[in-house]
Amino acid sequence: MSELIVISPETEYAKEAFWVSRMFEEGLERYHLRKPGWSKGRLIAFVQQIHEKYWSRFVLHQSYELVGKLDLAGYHLKDNSDALSEVERFQEVRRSSQSMSRSVHSFEALHSDSGNWDYLFLSPVFDSISKEGYSSKWTLEEIESVLNGDFEKPLTKCYALGGVDSSNINRCLEIGFDGVAVLGAVWNDADPLKAFGELKGAMNSVVIR
Repeated sequence: MSELIVISPETEYAKEAFWVSRMFEEGLERYHLRKPGWSKGRLIAFVQQIHEKYWSRFVLHQSYELVGKLDLAGYHLKDNSDALSEVERFQEVRRSSQSMSRSVHSFEALHSDSGNWDYLFLSPVFDSISKEGYSSKWTLEEIESVLNGDFEKPLTKCYALGGVDSSNINRCLEIGFDGVAVLGAVWNDADPLKAFGELKGAMNSVVIR
């Protein structure tokens, strides 16, 4: 079954913990918490605003020691050498239920070590909603060819990131993505919960032939 992942805004967002709690209640399975300017203490304080039964749905993009301390869902690494040098250490300490994921921005990276990860984000698939000037560099036909074997087929799940919204989720799934990750489509909306519901509805309406 295809999965919808929501990524946090990078900075402070009014009532974010409230909206995230409501999304969890409405079926959100995985929330990527990416706050590069936040301290460990601030991250802990944020997670603790959410009911503990949902902590296992948080994936962290920094302060990775908190994944084990709070028994969160997993680790997400950037597409750079400093971050990727930590892979072996995290593989050793993570629990079997905790995921390892990373972002990739080229077809070569998508295939180079995909077997080491539970899932990957390929971006930007479309022009970004949240990052001005961050534009797609591939056609959907090129992505479809890669996801379906023009290179060696990826050994793990691959999620579309960048410019994904309710109008193009169906196309993402049709060309071979295992799911999508969204940021601007939720947090740029005046009602993030409504936006999440529309995205979820669009995803559930897709029939893959």
